[in-house]
Amino acid sequence: MIEIKAKKKYGDRIVLDDSFTFLEGKIYAVIGTNGSGKSTLLSILSKQLKNDTETFVYYGKIGYMPQSSYAFNLSVKNSIKIAIPDLEKSKTIKQDYYKFRINRYLRELDLEKISRKKASKLSGGETQKVALARTLLCRHDLLLLDEPTSAMDIQATATAEKVLNDYISEFNPTLIFSTHSVKQAERIADYVIFLKDGKIIETAPAKEFLENPKTEELKQFLQEK
Repeated sequence: MIEIKAKKKYGDRIVLDDSFTFLEGKIYAVIGTNGSGKSTLLSILSKQLKNDTETFVYYGKIGYMPQSSYAFNLSVKNSIKIAIPDLEKSKTIKQDYYKFRINRYLRELDLEKISRKKASKLSGGETQKVALARTLLCRHDLLLLDEPTSAMDIQATATAEKVLNDYISEFNPTLIFSTHSVKQAERIADYVIFLKDGKIIETAPAKEFLENPKTEELKQFLQEK
């Protein structure tokens, strides 16, 4: 079980202030409007952002894909390869393992034809696919994805979700992802968390959450989607 009291304040503005519990091996979608605290939560869980209350302690391997996917000034292939841990780059067996995984993601995410293209020259959707492949290259116990398909079209999103589901089947990580797509939350998540103004308004199993919202805030949010 992963537990955290997450709080972040900028000046007089509190952007996140609540307690979260995540069951290991389960998938959580975090939804809410812009500014609700979704990205802040993932940044704190990834340890990229300091928590304003207690230190978040987690000893497993964490994989994090931020909302603004970074494009290295490298080829697409090398932009994925860069995720190989330094300690494993010289081991022949590991090299073969990562070579297989890189080629697999190039193929499955439809990146083979542009594998030598500079990643910094890609479209937003292509950049997200490269960032996703880079994040999934290694095994993680806790996987954090912030709007991982927001710039992808319908077909690319479906492809990315399949790749992600295959990764989950392979490694069984705890997955926490933010999304503006209620349909995506329903397709992927075991549980959905609805944030508003940095607070949990409602959380429930995905099907129950979307078919039978309890709060007026969630009902209004779903009506606007």
